Amino acid sequence: MVRNMDGRATAWMIACGIALLAWVTAPDFQPFGATVIAPETMVYFPGDPVGQAIPVAEGQAQLARTAKRANPATLRQLHFARQAMPGAGFFLPSVPAETAMWVNGMVGGFSERSGYFGPGFGPNQMVLAIPASQLSFEYNRIDLLVAQGWDGGRRPLIFITPARTGPAFAAMMAQLERRLWKGAAAFGGLGLMLSLAGLVLLRSRPLYTGGALFSVALLDAAFGVLPSWLRLTIAATGIAIMVTRNKSRHPALDGALIAATVAEAVAIALALGWAPSVPMLWSANVASWPLAGVAIPVLAVSEGRLVWADFIAARSKIREQSAIIAQQADALQDSIRAAAISEERQRFVRDMHDGVGGHLLSLLMRVRADDADSKDVAEELEKGLTDLRLMADSLDHVGHDLDLALAAFHRRAGQQLASAGLEFGWSKPQQLSAFQMDARAVLSLYRIIQEALSNCIRHAQASCFGVAFDLTNGGSRLDIVIEDNGTGFVAGLVDEGRGLANIRQRAEALGGTVLFGPCADGKGCRIALSVPAG
Repeated sequence: MVRNMDGRATAWMIACGIALLAWVTAPDFQPFGATVIAPETMVYFPGDPVGQAIPVAEGQAQLARTAKRANPATLRQLHFARQAMPGAGFFLPSVPAETAMWVNGMVGGFSERSGYFGPGFGPNQMVLAIPASQLSFEYNRIDLLVAQGWDGGRRPLIFITPARTGPAFAAMMAQLERRLWKGAAAFGGLGLMLSLAGLVLLRSRPLYTGGALFSVALLDAAFGVLPSWLRLTIAATGIAIMVTRNKSRHPALDGALIAATVAEAVAIALALGWAPSVPMLWSANVASWPLAGVAIPVLAVSEGRLVWADFIAARSKIREQSAIIAQQADALQDSIRAAAISEERQRFVRDMHDGVGGHLLSLLMRVRADDADSKDVAEELEKGLTDLRLMADSLDHVGHDLDLALAAFHRRAGQQLASAGLEFGWSKPQQLSAFQMDARAVLSLYRIIQEALSNCIRHAQASCFGVAFDLTNGGSRLDIVIEDNGTGFVAGLVDEGRGLANIRQRAEALGGTVLFGPCADGKGCRIALSVPAG
């Protein structure tokens, strides 16, 4: 409650400050000797208490010659009397489009387009200098003839000055209009730009909707595109939306809204025919500027800071979540690799049982039957150890990097082939680290090549063994060709034993293809494997 009271007091202080600033910055027209024609002295024809009126027919004829839209049914003839004057200057800041001034029965001048369209001004105005030769020393009759757009109850705002100060007063009013035009255009444009940005980026969208409407009305005061009644309606709607939605949350906005509401009320009074002073005209226009040019920017900056703070907090949260996701991804990869290794260990146990174990059992039976000499025993044990080393090596050196896994295989296979007396051909012209394969796929590929090597050493009776790698299809597939010059396959017949069946199963699990057959010269064994990245 105390906070609300403090906010309201601050808002009223701001509003009073805006009103005071608007009043003290208003130009002073007293040095020019200008006075405002009292509205009560103006009467409409034929209510003529002071002299002979200009004949209606004559006035209509004059307007018909000078105004394209003259209509007798809408003609208004207003007159007032002035005492003797040695020449005079007249300034009317707002008159209908087709207006003529007559002085003592003679045409004095016509309306012209205004340069500013805010409260009390435009869309047309009159600036006239009446020479002394056209004025009487005793009594002067001034008539305004309006073709249309002016109700019978309206009284125009008319400034009159002595002839000697008339030009200076007209220049001062022209300068005042230019200053009002610049202020309305600048503050209206700034308010509209920030209101549109607030509608898109910030939180209080209803407030920025009202700000956009009010800023459009303020801009139109500079450019005069809309009728004055529509401009006033748009401004009043914008103020009403902001008053309804603000609810005293922003004292600066509240203060500017109070000042703009008063200025809008004055603008409506001016539109209805109220005749104020020059300071009041100035204040009615200037008091609305802080709403679009100060309050909305302050609101946007305040909310922008909150949005920026939320953005920083969200970015920090995203970084934290990204770090957690990265850790989880690493843990998942480790889990995948562990699962792959666990699966391979199980296969390793089966291979040892079916392969090395069976081989050793057969050798044991031969030894017990006295069917093997020491040389045969040594050779068979050497073959078993070779198989065992290759299987163990596949579990120790395989990871995510295909190049590292193949380097480990190349080193160990070279040693085993040299021990077995076989030549080793190795062709890998490209780096394969960029070829995407997870740990499970790398391990499967490693075991395919290992299976082919084991088959060559145990069964092929070959003198050389070769492996060649190549990236094809734009680097999305890896082709591997494994060849030896051993006994190979019978032409047209490939008998897939357990080893070749293992190779085919692993290749299919990788989404790849494998072909078995003889080498190009019809001899030996050739295994052509192609696997995709992934």
